[in-house]
Amino acid sequence: DKLCIVMEYLKGSSMKKYVKQPIVYFKLISFYSQMMNGLNYIHKSGFAHSDIKPDNIVVSNSIIKYIDFGLSCFKNANLYVASCNERKIAGTGSYQPPGMVKRMPSIYTFSGRKAADVWSLVLVMYQMANARRFYYFDKTLPKQDIANNILKGDYYPSNYPYENNKYINEFLDSAIDMKPDTRETSEELLKRFSAIFDNHQ
Repeated sequence: DKLCIVMEYLKGSSMKKYVKQPIVYFKLISFYSQMMNGLNYIHKSGFAHSDIKPDNIVVSNSIIKYIDFGLSCFKNANLYVASCNERKIAGTGSYQPPGMVKRMPSIYTFSGRKAADVWSLVLVMYQMANARRFYYFDKTLPKQDIANNILKGDYYPSNYPYENNKYINEFLDSAIDMKPDTRETSEELLKRFSAIFDNHQ
């Protein structure tokens, strides 16, 4: 007997291809909506992705798909599978929230991982609008220097507003919350987005 794993074939490219230049407005809004709906679905299904970045978001026939759940954790009632507590750290450098870099106790909890997902998603959304990372980033920088940039808030999105579109800029700026306990959930983020952009498309 053989074990066979059948997976969906995705024809397309990762978001990494799209963030090389600012994405046009209507495509950006469509992508944002799908990404937030997708993350909200993941969280409501009892999962935290734990490694959201452009490489792990695929655009297939204009449809957004999340991939690579290798660092994800699952919670069903009080049962943990691939427990968050077993993974001391998760995510990718420049998309990690400050709490992850500081090794705050909340990162070992399921709610902490979901809050980290929201942070990472908003950073990807900034990159989609501005064609640059949220934090100052250079591939030649040592990991500790990248961590220091995150902790001291060395970022520059406000210097590169998206097409002077106040709705997008205000939405993204207000979505950034350094404190995981007060950060919007994926559902709250989606509701606020819908309330703004359903009337301004």
